[in-house]
Order: sequence, then C-alpha cells, then structure tokens
Amino acid sequence: MTQRSRLSTGLSGVAGEYFVAAELSRRGYVASLTLRNTRGIDILASNTDATRSVGIQVKANQVSLLINPSASESASSLPVQALAA
Repeated sequence: MTQRSRLSTGLSGVAGEYFVAAELSRRGYVASLTLRNTRGIDILASNTDATRSVGIQVKANQVSLLINPSASESASSLPVQALAA
C-alpha cells in the first residue's frame, strides 16, 4: 500500500480557493480570485447582474475548509456555507 504525500500548506490553501470559486460559479455566481497581497479577501463574488457582491476569505487544509464572508454591507447578499468538511 503506497502512502500519499501531503500537500504543502500553500498548495492546500490555493486548492481551497479554487474549489470555492468553482463551486460559486457552478451555483451561478461570478467569482474572481484576488492577488496574494489582497489583505483578508481571497475571492470577490457577485450575482450575475453585479448588484450585490461580497469578499470571501477561505481557510483550507487537507482535512477541512472554512469560508468566511468579509464584513461589509452586502455580505448577507450571497448564501455562503461550508462546502466541504
């Protein structure tokens, strides 16, 4: 039986961000990954007509995924939930 190697912390985090962005897109939202130097926001998501948007911070490791919508006026506009446990 072969032992699976673990991803580095950085790769796990980036994979989590892409997973969340893909899931948001699958659900009909527009999701854009931010640059690494954007403080506290990993994904900008909006509805298709861009009337509501939210910044999302993603924390991921090889065991779990935590999604935290950033505090803003429109943070309640998108239903954000844990997508994987």
